[in-house]
Amino acid sequence: MKRIFEFNKLENLSNKEIAALMKVFDKTVRNKLSNALKTIKLKITTR
Repeated sequence: MKRIFEFNKLENLSNKEIAALMKVFDKTVRNKLSNALKTIKLKITTR
């Protein structure tokens, strides 16, 4: 999940590009990004 987030936010790769690099489905990338953002928001709001 961390690597997908880094590819998307730091390296500005699209979901399709990340999916091709990691040999996973596009939907998997979307789900992992969504989970990562939820986790980050939760950690920020609970501090």
